Amino acid sequence: MSDTAVEQQPTSTQPKKTGKEKYKFEVNQAKLEQLKKTAKEVVIAGGMRRKHKVVKKTSQNEGKIRNIVNKWRMTNIPEVMEVSMLMDDGTITVVQTPKVEAAVHSNSFVITGKYQRLTMEQYLPSMLKQLQNYDPSQLQQLFANLKEGEKSSAPQEKGEDLPEVSSFENVQ
Repeated sequence: MSDTAVEQQPTSTQPKKTGKEKYKFEVNQAKLEQLKKTAKEVVIAGGMRRKHKVVKKTSQNEGKIRNIVNKWRMTNIPEVMEVSMLMDDGTITVVQTPKVEAAVHSNSFVITGKYQRLTMEQYLPSMLKQLQNYDPSQLQQLFANLKEGEKSSAPQEKGEDLPEVSSFENVQ
């Protein structure tokens, strides 16, 4: 026990102590300073143990999702080049060369692949490249049909096809 900074005198020469006196030790300051210096010089391999939050990797989550999807008996839809989805905030999510699977019985689709979020201005040139094989007159007709569809789906004016009910007692 010569390496420690705390030394206890042999018990045979000490009178028997009771209570707190029993646990008092004399500290050799020179040895304590030497141990402090060596402790600073010695680097423990791996460093200090730190607590940190474990973050699940996306591959773990994808594996769980894949197991759930396999239970749905989905069929592959081959040769899909691009999937574009218009979001509520006005951006477009584009998936290039996706893997598309469908379960017709549950009306479910799974689209996997790397995606990009684009604004309408960023996506418009690539969309026009895809549509350049179409005849311009066909495109004009398509846009006209879309405008007509929007007008027909617009809310109707009050009182056109609905009777006005003032009290529910006379309603048949």
